[in-house]
Formats: sequence, C-alpha cells, structure tokens
Amino acid sequence: MTKIVFVYEAVFPESKGGIERWFKTLSEALAQKNFEVIYLNSQEIHGYRNGVKYVSLQGSSWSYKQGGVRSISQTLSFSLKVFNWLRRNEHDFIYGSNVPIIPIFAIGLSRIFSKCSYLVEWFEIWPMKYWIRYLGFIKGLIGWFLQFIAIQIGGYRIVYTERVLHGLKKKSFFSKTVNIKLLSGLCDSRNEIELELFNLHRNDVVFVGRFVEEKQPNLAIETIAKLVELSWAGHFWLIGSGPLQFDLVNKVKSFGLEKRITILNDVTDSVVKEKMLKSFALLHPSRREGYGLAVIEAAYRGTPSVMISYPDNAAVDLEILPELVIQDDSVDSLAQMLWSTHQNQAALRDKLSNWIMTASRSKSIDQSINEISLLFRKS
Repeated sequence: MTKIVFVYEAVFPESKGGIERWFKTLSEALAQKNFEVIYLNSQEIHGYRNGVKYVSLQGSSWSYKQGGVRSISQTLSFSLKVFNWLRRNEHDFIYGSNVPIIPIFAIGLSRIFSKCSYLVEWFEIWPMKYWIRYLGFIKGLIGWFLQFIAIQIGGYRIVYTERVLHGLKKKSFFSKTVNIKLLSGLCDSRNEIELELFNLHRNDVVFVGRFVEEKQPNLAIETIAKLVELSWAGHFWLIGSGPLQFDLVNKVKSFGLEKRITILNDVTDSVVKEKMLKSFALLHPSRREGYGLAVIEAAYRGTPSVMISYPDNAAVDLEILPELVIQDDSVDSLAQMLWSTHQNQAALRDKLSNWIMTASRSKSIDQSINEISLLFRKS
C-alpha cells in the first residue's frame, strides 16, 4: 500500500485554522482511497482517526506565541524531528505546507536518504514587508530569504489561486516551473447549501478567525460600535481564540457593548453554522488570507462577507460579492458597508446563491482531492 506522510504542526479540531481543517479533510479522503496516511504533528495527537494515523513528534503541545507569532524554536525542533523520522521510516510520498517555512527544508533534506516524491502546498507567498511586520526587521529579512530558498526546492508545488501561481513562477529562478500545479479550488460540496434559509431576514453579524493582529478583531469591534450608532439592533458574535482575547474583552467593555457583543472560544462547527445562519454578514477585516475558507463557509450559509482589499488578502480573488469589498480600512467605511448589506439582504443573497452553484463545480474541493490523488499515483 502506498504510504503518504503529512507534515504539519497543528491538527484539527484541536486547532481550528483553515489549513488544519483542509489537511484533515484531505488526509481522510486519501485514506478512503486506500492510501496509508500518517500525519506527523506537534500537538500531542497520537493514534488513528478516520483511517489516518497521527504521530506527534513533540513532548509538549504546539501553540502560538504572544501576538500570534509562531515559535521559531518550536518549529526548528519540530523540523529536526521530522527530518529524523523521515530518515528512519519508510514512506512513498511526503505532503507539506509552506506555513511554516522551515519544515520544507527538513522534507527536502530527507531525500538524501530516500528518493520518495513530495508535494508542498503554497497557499500564499509573503512579501518582504509582511515578513518584517510579522517578525521584525532582522528576523523578517531572514524569513523572507528562507521563503525564497524554499521556493527553489524541488517536488510538486500545489497552488489554488492565480496570484500564488504567478508569484511562484516569478520567483522560481533555480527550479523548473513545470512542477507547479494549479488545482481547482476548495469549495466543499459536502457542506450543505441551505438555500431555503437564504431569504430569512437576519440581524446579526459574525466574525470567525484567530484573535491576532493580522485578523484585526479590534477593528471589527470598533466597526460594530459605529454600526450601533447607525441604529443597528442586532448582535455581534466574535468567534475564535488567541493572544488578543484579553484586549478584546476590555475593548468591548470600553464601548459598553457587553450585551451586544459575545466572544465565543473553541466552539464546534455546529455553533459556527448556527451563528452564521443568524447573521446577515461575516465581518472579515483580515489583512492576509491565503485562500478564504471562512468566507466560503459563510457563503454556503447564505452569509456574505464584508472584506477589505488588502494586497495580501487572497480571499477577494474568489470574487464572491465584489461589491462588498471596500478599498480602505476605516471604521466608517466598514460600518456603512455593513449597514448597506443589512438593508439589501435579499438581493445580495440571490447573487450569493448564484456564485455558490457555480463555485461548487468550478472550484470543487472534491476535484482538487482527485487531482492530488492522481499526482500520488503518477509519481
């Protein structure tokens, strides 16, 4: 039986990020296709889940540092242990991610001892200015340089957006670009599309994401405070977790909105779905998105997303409802867009349903899984 090894620090649902959710979906789908799947992680997850064997390589659980930054020491330790595991254990393929960068080097170096094939997903390419903002000037420059070198490492490179495809081709100086594969997309047809609920009048707003600076939950709260001034009478559900939570609680109190804003941590998918079905909009002011899985999930619930056209926000490339993407990140602009969305729910949901029916076919997650499966069988 063909053996595939996934390499990623975090595991869903212990960590509820988009990549973690996608890796769970993909690894389980490949197990159902009669591949032997092993998921190397750093979150103390061991044993079998839905046909996938989880192997934790760390003695302590992975977590973000203060401010939502990944721990470099944790990632280095994980990468070294990945290298040693791959060197000592038989496998046919390796499947990794560009986030974080360092394990890509462990994957590449492991081929000194094994000629197995490997695939690395590139959801995004961080520009130098983002690296510097994320890690500071010196560490940021080092991070950007490591990313540049990682791009040159061979193996298949899988992308889901044209922007990443062009970025990889532009930066691939030492390796061929023929091994870059643009896949269909990540719209999951297994999510039930409840069109009969689209026409309900809704009053709430929801935010789903990590409580870190790049997701801008503080800006979301400030926007809701402005929306209240416009006589909006609904509730704001702030769903997520992260190092900014204490600041968010204090900000809610500072606006006196404890009865209008509820912060929810570590909730199930059913709770997220419930809040989306009550909301006329997903407020998604993230500065950076590799794809936009939360935006797609909201769309399937009949909840359009209000976003900001940041240079690193690939979620706008999905073109779900371009008229809800604003060009500046002012509180007034966001609040006015939310107010307009509330007032035009029926028309916007009609457009949303049309996008869903098209995207479910043209950006299908099932097609992407099949394409990845074929890469494993051909290599």
